[in-house]
Amino acid sequence: MPVFLTSGFFKQLRETDQTFLVRACHGVFKEKSVPPRSDVFIENTYSDHATTIIAGDLLYIFNGSTNDNCQRLTAMDLRSTKHRLPSVVFEPGVQTVEVGPDDWLAEMSMWSVWSHCGLLVSETAADMILLDCKAFCKLACNQSGTIANLLQRVAIFAVAHVEQYGVKPSDLSFDARTWQQIYFRARQVTD
Repeated sequence: MPVFLTSGFFKQLRETDQTFLVRACHGVFKEKSVPPRSDVFIENTYSDHATTIIAGDLLYIFNGSTNDNCQRLTAMDLRSTKHRLPSVVFEPGVQTVEVGPDDWLAEMSMWSVWSHCGLLVSETAADMILLDCKAFCKLACNQSGTIANLLQRVAIFAVAHVEQYGVKPSDLSFDARTWQQIYFRARQVTD
């Protein structure tokens, strides 16, 4: 269950229903390893997994500008350089974020139909855990009472956060404070 403690959302949920998280540990996770300089996921592909990094160094590349004409990149485009990926020069608006152990990506795929908004490339060999969102949803829907209602509201407020605040969609996780606020609002209307 330590993997849950690295997520701002699951830290909040742990205080409400640890039994649900124990059930989730036994049915919604699988491990994945990738070699260095490999695409983990690419922009505009369907995501049915949230990902947390266990070991390794990865780079998330996305269009952080308001211009949606993002240059499409793959690890193959970047392999010719002998430098670390952050030193590669991209078009204006393209941002790079180093991700590593304990970082979560594509968490929005737990709450909505989600397509990746960027490219995740491994700089080193990397190990990660994938949360199967369909299995998570099925487990949540099979819960009775408060937890099922709470998770429905979290989904509504997570999507609303992106829409309401004009957050440029990316596969990066919300910060811990945002998850706290979303969870608090969901608890208020569930209790």
